[in-house]
Amino acid sequence: MTVAQLDIIAGWAALVLTLMVFSYLIRDNFLYRIAVHILIGAAAAYAAIAAMADVIVPWLNATVLAEEGDAEAAVRALGLLPVVLALLLILKLLPRYAYIGNFTMLIVIGVGAGVALVGAVIGTIIPLIRQIGDIAETEETLNTVVVVTG
Repeated sequence: MTVAQLDIIAGWAALVLTLMVFSYLIRDNFLYRIAVHILIGAAAAYAAIAAMADVIVPWLNATVLAEEGDAEAAVRALGLLPVVLALLLILKLLPRYAYIGNFTMLIVIGVGAGVALVGAVIGTIIPLIRQIGDIAETEETLNTVVVVTG
């Protein structure tokens, strides 16, 4: 197929999917649900492919699959750590062994909370403190006290 043919097919697919989404204006129907499922599936597939190509494969190539002279045993062990944690997380699906995956959930939640906390401090709190310092240099004492108290 040529590029022009693929563009025509993509254009028709976009038209059909757009009409399927607009069919929701009439009422919730089967065509709308199919369009939403296609959108969610395409987004999930894109996220999985991007994660594999940009994160997982480079990580494994730099650690586990590196040449003998390039990586030491500690680096290889570090490369296997996410694989082991993923396998432990899969055990959460089995009720009998679900408690084993709790450690991995602890790590996931802890890392997520840490990233959120650092983002809030760097993105919000530190700029606010800098602005308070700028106000203290230019405004009166009473205004500075009100801003700092607030």
